[in-house]
Amino acid sequence: MATLRELIIKISANSRSFQSEISRASRMGQDYYRTMQNGGRQSAAASREMRRALAEVTDQINTAKHLIAENYKTEITPKDIATKINMSYSCFRKVFKQYTGFSPSRYKEELRLQTSKELLANTTMTSQEIAFEVGFDTPYYFCILFKKRTGYSPLEYRNLAQGKHISNDLRHN
Repeated sequence: MATLRELIIKISANSRSFQSEISRASRMGQDYYRTMQNGGRQSAAASREMRRALAEVTDQINTAKHLIAENYKTEITPKDIATKINMSYSCFRKVFKQYTGFSPSRYKEELRLQTSKELLANTTMTSQEIAFEVGFDTPYYFCILFKKRTGYSPLEYRNLAQGKHISNDLRHN
């Protein structure tokens, strides 16, 4: 003798509405599976595109850094560089700062100051000669900026870098 459960299953299985519900559920499951597959493919494609775009921007910023390094002594402007790397000026400034921590103009100044530090430490060039050598318009601006960024005047920095800051008492011992 069949149990009540078996009878309900037999009756339900034979009903047209049950069959249509099963069919509908099956279609929904297949649609969901296709959607998930397509979503996975779309996600992978979007991820590849994102990596490609990121690599392109990284290349553009590296090119910009190279252009600044080659031309820091000249009057090349951030707008000139943005044009050369095929990027809008506003986007270039924003992205460059995100990558380097500096605006393009500040990056150029930092290169000038770094070079001036090396020249102060390793040559006998005057502050004025160094200012013009690294691309500053005036020695006055160079000295003001150098002091502001390093805490030392160019002459004080030279003395420190060349070991002339050691007191006479230490030299005699």
